[in-house]
Amino acid sequence: MPSRRSLLQGLVCLPFAARGWSQTPLRPGRGYACALGEDADASLLPHARRDGESLAIALAATPRPSPEILRKLTGTEAPSWVELSPQDRGGVDDGPLAERIRTAASVTLIEGEVIDWLVTLWPARRSSAVLEALAECALTGGRLIGRGSTAILVAAGGVVRGPTREARGESRLRLVNPRESGEPRLTQGLHLCGNFYIDTRARSSGSLLRLLSTLIENHEDRGVMLGDRSVLCCDLEERVWTALGAGPLLVLELLGSRRLSESIQDAELSVLSNGDGRRALDRRMFSTGAPIEFGAAAAEAADADGLLAANLVAPPLVSRSWRNDRMRVALLRATQSSACSGPEDGAPRSQRMVLNVALERGRWGELGS
Repeated sequence: MPSRRSLLQGLVCLPFAARGWSQTPLRPGRGYACALGEDADASLLPHARRDGESLAIALAATPRPSPEILRKLTGTEAPSWVELSPQDRGGVDDGPLAERIRTAASVTLIEGEVIDWLVTLWPARRSSAVLEALAECALTGGRLIGRGSTAILVAAGGVVRGPTREARGESRLRLVNPRESGEPRLTQGLHLCGNFYIDTRARSSGSLLRLLSTLIENHEDRGVMLGDRSVLCCDLEERVWTALGAGPLLVLELLGSRRLSESIQDAELSVLSNGDGRRALDRRMFSTGAPIEFGAAAAEAADADGLLAANLVAPPLVSRSWRNDRMRVALLRATQSSACSGPEDGAPRSQRMVLNVALERGRWGELGS
């Protein structure tokens, strides 16, 4: 039982405690990291969790788009245009610029050459102030957007074109073995969009086969294939990533698969769009569509590429298989598989299907250019 004196002391201190609480600013929480396809609309993205400046950062000499196109690229009205040069070492360590990025509400990395972005943000043997500010922007309530080539920078990394005898490729790796000329490589990113490595269909001949082969060769487990209009949004506060809009994206999970030099078995493939996603806490996928039944098994398609995105995003069936002179592909329903359609006019799609691929010739990593 509190004494009369302690009660009076509590009443006297209460106004001062309330004043202190009211003056303490609320933490905005972590923000968003978003990876978009080349033609995706950034207006689909959620707003940043804080107020501030909107920046569009491009490499030097990048043509400035019209206000309408810039609005689609950034999802904001009249963003400030900022250019960085791979040759300007002082620009990426500019204190005022890094502070603008760190406190901005939204930052969009405009598409450009991957190698130039890597050299700009990761100078030789060190990081840059701008690089650290980009990560801090997303982690303190801002919104960081990468599109096409720059979507790789927002994710754990991505698949890039390897060096050849004639060209340097899209990464810093040099051609050491002539037999490896043009083979795809993994390059680094900020690791904000989960542990996903990204490839895009519209950039440097990207394909699901290239993504799958590169993940196997580098012993990585998760990859995302972005379509032209795909939108992957990662909520860093809630630890949830979501596919926004009607443009489907393909998610590869290789964690429990059996990998051999010429085949892979029991990989998981999911087609996500229209609000489908995954929660990191329970490691479960969710869908906004209504459950539907799988269609009957289809006969094997001869002389067809089973890893074409158009084949994999078709309406869900119990099983599908394709075969050509390069590989055999099977997509099968398993106990954990599900199918859905919607919301509204959302296309039918499947999640956690079993993907088996066997190469008819060659091995993983020997795809060439």
